[in-house]
Amino acid sequence: MNTYVLFHIGHELPAYLSDCLKQLKRVNAQNIHFIVNTTLSESTAYKALVNDFGLKTFIFDPKEEHKEVHIQKEKAYDPYNFWNTAALRLFGLRDFMRQTGITDFYHFDNDVMVYGDLSTLNWPTEDGLYITKSQPQDLVFGMSRFKNCLKTLENLCDFSIQALNDPYFQQKHGMDMVHEMSIMEVFRQQCSVGEIILLPSLPDDPLAEQFGVLFDPAAYGQYFGGWWHCQNKPGYINQQHYIGKRLSGKTNKVRPAILVTTIGRVPFAEFWKNTIEGYIFTEMPIVNLHIHNKQLHQFVSQ
Repeated sequence: MNTYVLFHIGHELPAYLSDCLKQLKRVNAQNIHFIVNTTLSESTAYKALVNDFGLKTFIFDPKEEHKEVHIQKEKAYDPYNFWNTAALRLFGLRDFMRQTGITDFYHFDNDVMVYGDLSTLNWPTEDGLYITKSQPQDLVFGMSRFKNCLKTLENLCDFSIQALNDPYFQQKHGMDMVHEMSIMEVFRQQCSVGEIILLPSLPDDPLAEQFGVLFDPAAYGQYFGGWWHCQNKPGYINQQHYIGKRLSGKTNKVRPAILVTTIGRVPFAEFWKNTIEGYIFTEMPIVNLHIHNKQLHQFVSQ
């Protein structure tokens, strides 16, 4: 399976999007579908991307029914408010699956760089929504695979509407803010076992050995490039993130590094591995980076 689905329904396309797409082409991405609204699809900038990267367009326009997908209720409803579009992404992906019949694909945020052919990884045979988790309260589209899980996604959309219209949801679940990341994690906790599967981001996570690579929810990219709130300074560590705790820990420490390989500059996690022969210093590829500072051009593989 080598199908990718990206999403953007803002007022204009981000400049860094072309770097994301260039990197995808470097790793053999063959079928790239893009969910956009009508206005964007007719723009000169989007038509140029279609021409350069062979994008297949799926139109998703926020409608009256989507007014319930409103996160910042203190403001007048705007479907193109950042947090609203982030939540609407779930509905765009749902409609894409329903209308195209494509039910197995990779999806991630537009500020993500991919460093390997995802179709060659040793994926589990089970269907489900595979996704990265950054910290206890959040699931993150640093990387995901929707594998024949339309019913789960439909249920997640219904749950999102309930959560966003529950004035006590934030208080009940002790979260800083109600957004699609926190909603997805609460939903995951209520799902049947196996409906939502967490992708490994640390060497001792379940499935890490099977995949042979790590997935970045956000923390590795923030470490390399910085967090856009702190003037793009490299070395940023969020202590709330699972990865962040290990980056700064004195034991079980993980150290990210950019190494030069036969396919160019790619990220790795370096760590001490406990084996029957004792501890050995080893490394594991990181297959994607979530570049929070948006300077994606600095992280091309070649």
